[in-house]
Amino acid sequence: SCISRPATDLQTIFTAPDNTTGFWQYNLIGDQWIRVSRTPSSGGVPVADAFSFLYNGTIYWGTGRNLTTGTTYSDGYWVSLVSDEIKTLPDFPGPPRYSTSHFVLGASGYVGLGRDSVGNLHRDFWKLDFNTRSWLPVASLSDQIVPSMDFVAGGKAYILTGHDANEMPLANFYEYDPESDTWTRLADFGDGDGTAEIGFGVDGVIYGG
Repeated sequence: SCISRPATDLQTIFTAPDNTTGFWQYNLIGDQWIRVSRTPSSGGVPVADAFSFLYNGTIYWGTGRNLTTGTTYSDGYWVSLVSDEIKTLPDFPGPPRYSTSHFVLGASGYVGLGRDSVGNLHRDFWKLDFNTRSWLPVASLSDQIVPSMDFVAGGKAYILTGHDANEMPLANFYEYDPESDTWTRLADFGDGDGTAEIGFGVDGVIYGG
């Protein structure tokens, strides 16, 4: 299973590299990699470009695509780092997809956008309540975009740049407010293209590059 971006906390990084079926934990203190869990795969073929979250000692992941056949998925899973027992989530409610935007706000993980097996882009978003492990719909984005970077700062989520269905770069920049359940398009990325590789916020200032 390939997780598109690692799930992290303050002292460890959890990732599932491409063409593997397991999560690995890197301890920042000790400089050491440890295998912490195996992950399910579809027909024995690793799944790429899935979403992933780390919340309260539990890893959640799902959707993605089969790199051999191009099949996209809507299934999801979770595993406690204490028990290492993989359990299933309710299927992602939207169409199967990969390369989603995904982030954590409060006690929920948000998943949206992405591309399906025939190249269609999606605008819908859903949130996974970590307490009930159920999906709920939230506001859709106004545009169809495959995101380059998403991140959380100051209790809000941001999507920084991306590309359209024809792989044309987009300098779009969006902010999501979970209190009002609204997306707002902000000023375009200053570099003028859709290739941002990093984004974060510090002391009320957003940085991207």
